[in-house]
Amino acid sequence: MIAIYAFLPSVALSAMPVVNGHTQLATTYAGDPILGVVKNINLGGLQRPAEIYVGILAATILFIAPTRGVIGVAPHLLDGPAPPAA
Repeated sequence: MIAIYAFLPSVALSAMPVVNGHTQLATTYAGDPILGVVKNINLGGLQRPAEIYVGILAATILFIAPTRGVIGVAPHLLDGPAPPAA
């Protein structure tokens, strides 16, 4: 986990360096900074597939994250009301 926090900003800064105290991440891609990083890294022929992959990955995460709390962490909530205490 620490590697992700250390690695991701270095990739972002290599793709879009800070100029006059601002980057495109803070202005142009403020709503979707990860896609902004992918769009600004020169990947040649893999550019468009990488953008699509990041979009699919983001959609998957946005779909799984809200349902994970109900289904994975607390499955007993789907069983109905708890029986009365004795």
